[in-house]
Amino acid sequence: MTPRQRKPWSKVVDESGISVRVYERASGSLLYREVRVGGEKDRKSLGHRDRSLAEQQARELAQRLAELRLIGHTGSVTLGQLVRLYQQHRIPLFEPGRARRARDCIRHFTAHLGDRFVVTDLSQSHVDTYTAARRRGAIGNPRRAAEVRGVRDSTILNDLLWLGSLFNFACGYKVGGRPLLLSNPMRGLALPKERNIRRPVASEERFRKTLAKADEADPTGRLACVLSLARYTGRRITAICHLQASDILLSLDAMVRALAAMGQDRALAELPIVEHAGFHSYRRLYAVERKHLPDVDVARSAGWRDLATMKRSYQQPDPVTTLRVVENSPESGSGGHTSDTPQQATDGCSTA
Repeated sequence: MTPRQRKPWSKVVDESGISVRVYERASGSLLYREVRVGGEKDRKSLGHRDRSLAEQQARELAQRLAELRLIGHTGSVTLGQLVRLYQQHRIPLFEPGRARRARDCIRHFTAHLGDRFVVTDLSQSHVDTYTAARRRGAIGNPRRAAEVRGVRDSTILNDLLWLGSLFNFACGYKVGGRPLLLSNPMRGLALPKERNIRRPVASEERFRKTLAKADEADPTGRLACVLSLARYTGRRITAICHLQASDILLSLDAMVRALAAMGQDRALAELPIVEHAGFHSYRRLYAVERKHLPDVDVARSAGWRDLATMKRSYQQPDPVTTLRVVENSPESGSGGHTSDTPQQATDGCSTA
C-alpha cells in the first residue's frame, strides 16, 4: 500500500474587503500568492517557504490594494487613505528632519479633520477653523503645556503648504490609469499670512562677541570659519553647509556638530537671545550694510535671484542710515541693528 501523499498547503487571507491566497504548488515547494485585480487573477512567487511570513505579506498586500481602491464612481478619497499611501511611497524617501515634519502635519490634520474626511470636500471654512485651532493651541505637540501650544501664522502656513503637497502627490498618483485627485483642493483658498514678520538684523558688535567665544564652543575653529563666511559673504547658512571639504571645511559632520553645539549653548558670548535670528541675521546685515551699492551687484554677490526679495526681506531701515538720508549725507554703510545694538548708536543719531 502506497503512502498517502500530503496535500499542498493553501490559505486565504481576508483584509479590508480584499482576499489574497497564499499557497504551495507542490508540498514543500516555494510559496505563491494569488489575488484578483480588475477581474483577472494575478499570481507571483514569494521566493520563500515561510508560511507565517507569507500570511503577513498577503495581509499587507490586501491592505495596500484596499487603500488604492476608489470608493464608488465619484473618485472620493479620504484623508486616511491618502496619508497611508503617502507614508508608504513618499516619507521613506525623506531625510529624518523632513520625515519628522511630515508626520507632525499628518498628526495635526488627522486630529482636526478626521481619518474619514473626504479630501475633495476641503473648503475655506476648514482652513479657517484649522488656523484658529492652531493659534490657540488646540492642536499641537501633546507633550507641551496647552498654553504654549499656540503657534504663529508662519508655522500654520507651512502646515497648509504641506497639505497642498500631499494633494499634489495624489494628483500624480494613478490608479487604474487615472489620478487619485483630478485637482488640488487647496487651489483658490486663502491661507494665513504672518502679520508680524520677525526679520532681525545682526550687528557688528554681536558678530565680534560671538566670534570671540566661538572657539570655546568649537576648538577646531570651524564654527568661527562658518560665522565669518556668513558675516562676510552674506550667503545662506544652507549654502555654507553644502560646501565640500575641498572648498573650505575638512568635515561637514564636524561643522554640523559645531552648529548644534552653538544652538544648545545659550550662554555663548553672553548675548541676549534674539528670536528667529541665527545665521540668517548675518545675511540681512550683509544686505543692510550695502544699501548704498548698486542693487544688482549686491544681489549677485550673495546669491539673491531677484531684487524685490532682497529689498523687501533683507534690506531694512536703520537709525544711522535714516539720519544720513534726512541730513542728505553720503552713504558709507550701515552698522545694522538688533535687540542688543548699543544704545549709544541711537543716541549718536539723535544728537548728531
